[in-house]
Amino acid sequence: MLKCYYNIDYWDIPQLYLCPPVPGRADYIHYIADLLSNRNNGILPGGDTIKCLDIGVGANCVYPIIGINEYGWSFTGTDIDPLAIESARKIIELNPSLKGKVELRQQNDSKNIFQGIIKKEEHFDVTICNPPFHASLAEAQSGSLRKLD
Repeated sequence: MLKCYYNIDYWDIPQLYLCPPVPGRADYIHYIADLLSNRNNGILPGGDTIKCLDIGVGANCVYPIIGINEYGWSFTGTDIDPLAIESARKIIELNPSLKGKVELRQQNDSKNIFQGIIKKEEHFDVTICNPPFHASLAEAQSGSLRKLD
């Protein structure tokens, strides 16, 4: 799917890392584009003047992949996990469509989201993030079962 629809030649994630449901992530990016078009006279915004901050870019780099290939937006991806940053960096480096369009930043304090990431005078048009993850398999299963009630 990533190769066919999003111009991705290389994609891999470390063992035991989550593989995101790409269609759902694409829907999220398209919803954001619709919201941004509301402040742009109904025109879908494209190009690298749209700056996106992806909190928790993860090892998969999926939001930047979709946003860049669908709209040409630029991304800053952050994560607290050094292995996730390294995996995302490799995905970016091995895909010409992503090179120079994603900046990765390591968040060194897990208690902060924006502090230490956003530079003075820097602004973003949109901030996105993955849904929350769970501390254990049991916690994840409990959350899933709760949705069925």
